[in-house]
Amino acid sequence: MINRAKHPLHLLIAKMKSVLFLLIFFSTFSTKACDCPPATLKDDIKNATVLFSGKVITISPYKTLKPGVRDSDVIYHAVAVKFRVDQQWKGKPTKEITIITGVTGMQGDDCAYIFKKGVRYLVFAFTKDRSGVFGDSSGYLFSDKNLFTDCCSHTDLLIKAKHSGIINQL
Repeated sequence: MINRAKHPLHLLIAKMKSVLFLLIFFSTFSTKACDCPPATLKDDIKNATVLFSGKVITISPYKTLKPGVRDSDVIYHAVAVKFRVDQQWKGKPTKEITIITGVTGMQGDDCAYIFKKGVRYLVFAFTKDRSGVFGDSSGYLFSDKNLFTDCCSHTDLLIKAKHSGIINQL
């Protein structure tokens, strides 16, 4: 007689049940650490300081720190993303725009939008860091000329913005 408790198939099914339970249990917790303020497309269009489509030409660490602050003191790291502008709907017309965002994106606490060099995006940029991550206590020195974007805005791949119809609403 076969002992069902020790049969390989029974053991495999028991393990699969355990794994499935753990997956369901942990998937009920939000993995998105960024707490996004609610904003409609209309809100983002209205509130964006600069609205443009463009291609990422460089991504570099943003290193402008307040006097006396060391890089190791900074909790949330920022990057400066430079774009070559293809089309612009809002803001002072220019050929290149640099925006600030974090480095970890939705899985981290910095609410970053993760850009890739050589890729085209539709970018909603704001003069204020809406996530609050890069506020006065961040250690960074910003001016009122800095532009920010995050994963909470309607910033997206240009191709997706075209297919979703967002471009037609600008």
